[in-house]
Amino acid sequence: MGVANNVQDSGKDAPVSLSLVASPAFELVCTSKQLLKISEMHECTALHKIKVRDGETAKLGSARLEFVAQINNQKSGAKLAKLGTEISVRPAKSHLTILQTGSFKGDTQVTLKRSMFAEYRVAQASVSPLPLVAAGGLLEYLSYYEDSCTKQLVSQVLPKIVLKKRPELLASVQNRKKGGFENA
Repeated sequence: MGVANNVQDSGKDAPVSLSLVASPAFELVCTSKQLLKISEMHECTALHKIKVRDGETAKLGSARLEFVAQINNQKSGAKLAKLGTEISVRPAKSHLTILQTGSFKGDTQVTLKRSMFAEYRVAQASVSPLPLVAAGGLLEYLSYYEDSCTKQLVSQVLPKIVLKKRPELLASVQNRKKGGFENA
């Protein structure tokens, strides 16, 4: 964080208090307050170490960082400056599709094999006597794929062509990406 002392008559090595207020998505690794010595009409850099909370304490979405600089000057009194910014906190791997296939007789339970963030979690099950039901999971994966190159576009459309006469197997799949094959 760059901090400038533009307070007139503050003198040499004026004490400037810099504090950081972070939203619950972040964990401060260092102290939230620093005392800086900045001469009048000069600036310096302050470092704060923060990290995004992980696991059960993670909070995805918009997260705010707010910096507050304060200087107490005998001639002009206390001066305060604030600067805030919003940061989008997202998982390291934003989308992951796990497709489990198998067979069973009677009743069965399927357990999720990983923990997921509630903000982005989508869990669904499809049951069919046909192996084509797996195409829905593959299409779901391809709808999140970042690149729209020829290979991915062809991969998106082929299962739709195969399943054209079985629309119930595609009912849960949505085209999430704008500019995909549907819009070509």
